[in-house]
Amino acid sequence: MSNTAISVMERHHAACLQARDALFAEHAAQLHDAALRLARVLARQGTVFLCGIGDAAVRRAARQLTDALADGYALRRPALPAVRLDGDDMPRLARRLESLGMDGDALLVLHQGGEGDAEPLLRAARSMGMESVGLPCAPSAAAETPLFPLAALLFFLTDTVARLVEYHLFENTSALLEEAQEKE
Repeated sequence: MSNTAISVMERHHAACLQARDALFAEHAAQLHDAALRLARVLARQGTVFLCGIGDAAVRRAARQLTDALADGYALRRPALPAVRLDGDDMPRLARRLESLGMDGDALLVLHQGGEGDAEPLLRAARSMGMESVGLPCAPSAAAETPLFPLAALLFFLTDTVARLVEYHLFENTSALLEEAQEKE
């Protein structure tokens, strides 16, 4: 392999790591909170609805996270109720959510821009008594990040949320028990 190819690979690797580290530094608490909220809904037998608002990579990330939650990610476990809402028409997605969702379910929206793009959908979820979670898909400086590192970043985001949901549901339920104790 040429020194030039190695140099390209090293720069690419560094860009991926930098984007991932920036996302983690900026949104780690938000990722954990989202995963814990989803785990609580699933523990109460609710359904998680997922939607990606943005380009094809964000929609693909929502599909991957839906599959990871429904089918299993890192653990051999029972299937979980996860449904992906797909499309760009927010009023139509809100109507679909109204027809399928119910009080006690959750909506997770992965969004590229601000949460404002997803507001009609998030508002519909809140009006139904659903948990509503918006997760940014990139750190603030993402506009400067090349395309492929952003795809790697989306994988990191969905991987982290799926792994944390399984952790809270099947390995360490203490955070779920804390919620039940708080309600008593």
